Amino acid sequence: MKKLILILASLILVSCTTTNDAMIKTSYYYGKSADDFFRNNGLPFQAYRFDKGDRVYRWSSVVQSYAMPGFTTYSGSVGPFGQVSGSSTTTGGYTLNIQCVVDIYADQNNNITRINPVIDTWGAWETSRCNETLK
Repeated sequence: MKKLILILASLILVSCTTTNDAMIKTSYYYGKSADDFFRNNGLPFQAYRFDKGDRVYRWSSVVQSYAMPGFTTYSGSVGPFGQVSGSSTTTGGYTLNIQCVVDIYADQNNNITRINPVIDTWGAWETSRCNETLK
């Protein structure tokens, strides 16, 4: 049980670091036009304009799904005349969806002031989907 807690704590710490790595990557856009971000990464799927002209955009990567295999265990015995008896149990087998969603805050001139992660799952090749997909 202690090993499981240690592993989970390590994964949580690693995921925080990778999200920070992705956000460091996006800090390149701070002070630049939101249009530059959208040209490089794709258009946002939501936008909201505040009374004073500031905006917040919600941007998302494409959701990719991966089928994860299950496994089957068998336990049984062979009788004296070769008859096999036993049972099998199949566990697992699920779909893993990976995605990056960020909120992009822009001032009245549409220059980015900050980018906040909303969803940052494990990636296909890295531990952060945002770090994989954001350019």
